[in-house]
Amino acid sequence: MLELLTYLPAKNINSLVVKYPREKGVSMRDFEAGVLIGNVVVYPNNFRKFLKKSHYFGSYDPEKEILTLTANHGNGGENLFEFRNISYESAKKLMEGLGLDKDNHSSVSWEKWNPVFRLGNDGSEDAARIRREMLELGLPFTEHKCEPGNWTWFSHPYCYGPSTWTVGEVLKMIRKQAKCYEKQLTTTP
Repeated sequence: MLELLTYLPAKNINSLVVKYPREKGVSMRDFEAGVLIGNVVVYPNNFRKFLKKSHYFGSYDPEKEILTLTANHGNGGENLFEFRNISYESAKKLMEGLGLDKDNHSSVSWEKWNPVFRLGNDGSEDAARIRREMLELGLPFTEHKCEPGNWTWFSHPYCYGPSTWTVGEVLKMIRKQAKCYEKQLTTTP
């Protein structure tokens, strides 16, 4: 979508004239869904389709006019992007467009929580059953290799393994988690 726009220089450096193309399949509504940040247009509805399930935080510093989007996928927060010289209105529109909700305690922070699970896959049939169950239920998870006979399933802050849990018990727990987080699992991201 971004490549379809033609940018024309504006008299004022803070404004930009956007010439909208006349091509089939492109509507004015697509353009209105964009957020203009400096000389970059971000389409949050399109962008969010490609974000994986994670725990997202958006924070805006009104003094520095900086918006930061951070994701925490179980290994601590990592910055995804930072926009500078962005107005509060644009920051708010972008965060809400990405599906983040306003933090109840602050007007300059937003978040979207999704459950994140991890699978320690030892290559066994048991690990394959756990993996298959999470895929079938649409649970977001990361996977890492582990020692044979030592599969693990992590549901923060708990860890389930073969020394204390059977595969059947873990599968029941996975189904329970999927039902519990049904609302989060149907949203994008």
